[in-house]
Amino acid sequence: MAKSAGQRLSKVAKELNVSISTIAEFLDSKGHKIEKNPMLKLPEELYDLLSAEYQSEKAAKEEATQVTNAAALKAKKAEQEAEEAKAQAEKEASKVQEEEGEPKPKANADVNVKVVDQIDLDAVAGKKKKAVKIEDKAEEKEPPAPK
Repeated sequence: MAKSAGQRLSKVAKELNVSISTIAEFLDSKGHKIEKNPMLKLPEELYDLLSAEYQSEKAAKEEATQVTNAAALKAKKAEQEAEEAKAQAEKEASKVQEEEGEPKPKANADVNVKVVDQIDLDAVAGKKKKAVKIEDKAEEKEPPAPK
């Protein structure tokens, strides 16, 4: 029986950070003909050959991932610190108001609304119902098609 198949070509291309066509061209130059089928399973010997050739691209990809992750963590920490500072400022403001004896403003409690006009929804709904009934009657009045 033949050696067990290795990884799929698409997975190897992602891992090494190179395209499938680049892998196919490289293996072709080394004397190994393969299809450009992403689902093709590469034998271990070809995987080792590719791994040795494209190790630098793999390292560059890992470094870029680490830099990206570090930047994301830094941004997340800055966001958390900003939220903590905002919460601290709110606590201090509420303490100052309590000490001064000023009541806290009520949200939307003192809003005065002036009613300008009203819409009679029953009248609007009645017009629509009448229009539908008229259409139904028109359909009923049509004579049946001759046979």
